[in-house]
Amino acid sequence: MKDWLFSLPDIAIITMISGFLLLGIYLTFKSIKTLKTNRSNRKIVLLIPFVFHIINIFLIDELLTVDPSTSSGNGNPAIPYVFISLTLLITFCIIVFYKTREVLQDKSNLSKKSIVLVASLIFCFVAIYFQMDFVSYVNEKLYYPMGDWWNWWKDIHLNNLYLNVYTFLFGLSMAIAIASALSLLRPEN
Repeated sequence: MKDWLFSLPDIAIITMISGFLLLGIYLTFKSIKTLKTNRSNRKIVLLIPFVFHIINIFLIDELLTVDPSTSSGNGNPAIPYVFISLTLLITFCIIVFYKTREVLQDKSNLSKKSIVLVASLIFCFVAIYFQMDFVSYVNEKLYYPMGDWWNWWKDIHLNNLYLNVYTFLFGLSMAIAIASALSLLRPEN
């Protein structure tokens, strides 16, 4: 896929990636707007941004992260894309938090809320473990000094370090865990 895509003119690649990011911004605003209404199609409106984020993680990993064995040349032109994508992911996690809290408030079953809380906390710890393993890989195999981790965001070889499956899973799991903990603490709201 990279060979076909990189054979296109730069302006076409930038237009496609920017268009996809604008689609994500639109979907995020649409999700926020739909969350405030009492429509029955809210699940679909949340599913579409979910799929967007999965595709976006793939794009960042495959297209916007340069293999460490190759030279990148011009710094990291994908920093704005990754920053906006992270902002969209955080916003999506907030939307998931509100939706989960709303769903769990309707249920009076304490055991279901507890199971959701424990399961989401397990997913949080699994995501943290694999993310830290990924950071360890960067440190040991790619020879990036751990003392300079704060500057890793500038490197085009590490764009997938901040937005990947593990951070996505962590964000969603944390949103669900906080929502379920709040529903256990304040069931009357």
